[in-house]
Amino acid sequence: MYQDIKGCPFCGRGANHYEKAASNEEQLDFQLENNCCHVVCCDLCFASTGEYITKQEAIDAWNSRY
Repeated sequence: MYQDIKGCPFCGRGANHYEKAASNEEQLDFQLENNCCHVVCCDLCFASTGEYITKQEAIDAWNSRY
């Protein structure tokens, strides 16, 4: 079960998880299994995490920004 995504540490607005199609280079660099990266992004100011291999890693990175 995934933990809740906290609000944006910059503007306070909500954020969401997105799957991003990985480029061929990213697939090789990350050795992705399902050809996508995971990102959490603010709905208002578009602050975001980097790209992560799993959804949980992206959520953890976003939530640890506080």
